[in-house]
Amino acid sequence: MTIIRKIQLSEIEVVIVDGHVYVDNNKTYGLGGYTWEAIEYKVPVIGVAKRGFFANKQTVVEVIRG
Repeated sequence: MTIIRKIQLSEIEVVIVDGHVYVDNNKTYGLGGYTWEAIEYKVPVIGVAKRGFFANKQTVVEVIRG
């Protein structure tokens, strides 16, 4: 998360990560959750992943592409 210290959070509106924010319905953090924590919840984080975890059906919004 060293890169986070180099970013002016006031200059961005959202962070998009290649991965999940939560990996289960209990809101256990994935990469996006840890990123959100690292930026002290100042900017929304959107996680984008090709596949869902079998245990996170309530914490995701599926997007169909194509």
